[in-house]
Amino acid sequence: MPLPFRQTDTVMPNNRSQAVHRLNGLLKTLRRKPQMEKDYLSFMESMLSKGHATPVPQEEIKGQSGRVWYLPHFGVYHAKKPTKVRVVFDGGV
Repeated sequence: MPLPFRQTDTVMPNNRSQAVHRLNGLLKTLRRKPQMEKDYLSFMESMLSKGHATPVPQEEIKGQSGRVWYLPHFGVYHAKKPTKVRVVFDGGV
């Protein structure tokens, strides 16, 4: 989905290193919590199968300096619904 910018030539900072850091933290958490890993992967598979998300081909990322933004995400459980993971997409990183 295109990002909602007023001007089409907006340049974004490169947040790849922060997103990779967050991904490594997520992977560490999922390794420690097998049930959360199962729930998380199920959620992501559902997002992909329903078409709510699609993988971005590598050729679309390469050479797009200032036009790529990585969207970190993490999972949490609600205190009253401990069997359903909620994935939080954090666009503020």
